[in-house]
Amino acid sequence: MKRLTSFILVLAISIFGNSFACGPYWPYGDDLRFSLLNPRNFKFTNLDCFYYTAYQTSYEYLRDTVYKNPDENILLWKKRCKNIPLTDDIVEAIYELDDSLHYSINSNSFARYLFQHKDKAAIDYINFAKNCSKYNQTMDDPWERDDEAKIPMREYLTQQALQKAKTTADKDIRSRYAFLAIRLAYYNGNAAQIRTIYETWFAKTTTKNIIYYWALYFKTLVQPTGALRNYESALIFSNAPDKRFMIAFQYDKSIPLAKTVAFAKNARERAAIYLLNGIKNYGHGLTEIQSLYKCDPHNEGLSFLLLREVNKLEDWILTPYYTNYPPSLFEEMSRPAMNRRILRDKAYLNDVLSFLNEIDLDKVKNPLSIKTAKTYLTYMSGEYDKCLSELNSINKSTRDSKLKNQLNIIQALCILGKQQKYKATLTDFIKNELLVQYKNRNRKFIFAIARELEYKGNTRDAAFLLSTLPQDFTDEEPKTVYWTKKVKTNNWGEDYYTDYFSYIDEQYNPAEVQAMISEIENNHFTDRFTIWKLHFIKTDLQKLYDLLGTKYMRLNNLKAALTAYENVSDTFWLSGNNYYTDYLDANPFYTNLYTEHARTKADTITFTKTTLVKKLSEYLSKAEDVHNSNRDYYYFLVANCYFNMTQYGNSWMMKRYYWSTNGVETLMPDNKEYFHCNYAKQYYLKAKEVSKNKKFSALCLRMAARCEFYKITYNNGNWDGEGKNSYYAQLKKQYPNYYDDLVSNCESFDAYFKARR
Repeated sequence: MKRLTSFILVLAISIFGNSFACGPYWPYGDDLRFSLLNPRNFKFTNLDCFYYTAYQTSYEYLRDTVYKNPDENILLWKKRCKNIPLTDDIVEAIYELDDSLHYSINSNSFARYLFQHKDKAAIDYINFAKNCSKYNQTMDDPWERDDEAKIPMREYLTQQALQKAKTTADKDIRSRYAFLAIRLAYYNGNAAQIRTIYETWFAKTTTKNIIYYWALYFKTLVQPTGALRNYESALIFSNAPDKRFMIAFQYDKSIPLAKTVAFAKNARERAAIYLLNGIKNYGHGLTEIQSLYKCDPHNEGLSFLLLREVNKLEDWILTPYYTNYPPSLFEEMSRPAMNRRILRDKAYLNDVLSFLNEIDLDKVKNPLSIKTAKTYLTYMSGEYDKCLSELNSINKSTRDSKLKNQLNIIQALCILGKQQKYKATLTDFIKNELLVQYKNRNRKFIFAIARELEYKGNTRDAAFLLSTLPQDFTDEEPKTVYWTKKVKTNNWGEDYYTDYFSYIDEQYNPAEVQAMISEIENNHFTDRFTIWKLHFIKTDLQKLYDLLGTKYMRLNNLKAALTAYENVSDTFWLSGNNYYTDYLDANPFYTNLYTEHARTKADTITFTKTTLVKKLSEYLSKAEDVHNSNRDYYYFLVANCYFNMTQYGNSWMMKRYYWSTNGVETLMPDNKEYFHCNYAKQYYLKAKEVSKNKKFSALCLRMAARCEFYKITYNNGNWDGEGKNSYYAQLKKQYPNYYDDLVSNCESFDAYFKARR
């Protein structure tokens, strides 16, 4: 037998997999952010890493960002070669091959073209650039052993590049050499040289291709913080997609927008500033969106910022609505403060929706994405019929599978949203979409449908859907969904749910659990959806009966609890997976003055939940039988059992599936009983009342004092067991000769217990 002392944290979580989520992992950021609008369903160019996330920059998307292929640099080379070489060969020759182009004549159409057309200027430049490439990094050697050698080599190559720029007649190649010189100067840490080269070769150029913006990029990196650097950063962001991720860090949002806009020479440049400022804005961004639309309605950034704004609104409104967590970028806040914020954000949602209604879709680049954003916000505003009508219109105008997937998600939410409370059901459309999104690993959609069902009173189907969510912590994809209580009660840090069982354990009443059991038992698993819906939970049928019985125990309904427990096999109680053999392995009818979870001589007798309730009912019946001469004895045993079923006893698993030295407050109906020992105290006092032996009566009072001690400690954190405990005063007054022995002598229990004989 195993026993844990009250000073050791015990979690019997593995009784039901991860019934109680805890451990070193703590959900944060995008784990908590609720989003159903996936911006990756829309076609944006090189903006992936600026989707709205809880991390301010989507680093997780950066590795997946595919820059426009062919990019502008490759297009310049292709144009030089009259569009003859294969694009992939140009990419390979420019970005991938380390050796001189001479070695690729036979295998690469781009190299072959240059040699066949005797384009010596291009060949010499590319070979020179490859020779420079190994010096285009801050440091190769982590120990900096060759740093001194690299500095003069970079300077030498910089001067060579500048000399070649001066002597080369080819205008395009000339600017490329000048760019190489700027880049080498940057990695050599020579800011003054960068500015000089830029002013000489690029400041007055009228041909602003990708080479120009690459040069401006390095010049901006050494530009002092200010509106000018913001202006240049915005131009680079709009015109050099491969530099977007890094240049965004140079943009200082704290500088007044008007100061930056003042540098803009035309509407397109103003649009570029509004785009980057909008991307850096994690608050209300409608002003930037409206300004961008006014300057350049065809700008791709318009629809991107609008979808990003929708993702913000999801976080601000849906994250607390579905998960009870505050928005992912906000600190913990009180529920009233969160509700006030949601009201403000809903008002802002209507402002965004009003602007979307004003947009001329004939002028924008991605009208379908804007229509989708508008439709989704219409759903979020509660206009379900209008949303469904708009969805029907969009569906007719597109064949894009990703967009249709997004529209179907919104449609399913709309169909459910318009159903009346206590009459909500899963329609065929919603059922089909649940199957599709389960296959797509869209767990938050499944969770959203489950929560909507629950809010509308269909807790049974809600629990079934929650049971389909993964409960593991090893998957590389988003692991599961995290949600917490609307009313905070748990004083642990890990105040969140990750699976259906721990949730219904605390939140569902017995009737709701019984409804789940009845559907599982009465269902013949005929259709595809029902087979999926019940596939995971049907194997938990005995766990659910255990839970049902445990819920009745919390209500002290022994008869109903026994009825539920009798549906559970002995194999279940004895299974090592359930931990009952470890944490329900003591005699529940024995305790003494001080024993909590420590091993005792009485622990040779153990019970299952079923046999414990039977024996408790038997003892309670004998105690309440006025003709029984041993009523005090049976009341005492009953009191012991009720004590042991609390936080402090050896059979706490009759009421809980986890245990902690911390008094974990819950929403369960017996929360006070579990920590106050009220039933135990009640039956100890009844034992005293019917006892005819003074010593035994004194012991009963001492045990009642023990229960009161736990109640005082739990309520006040006061360990003065005697000072505020009225039962100690009563014991001292009624039984002064026994007081010191019962309070100070650890071994007095047995003698006083046997005295009744």
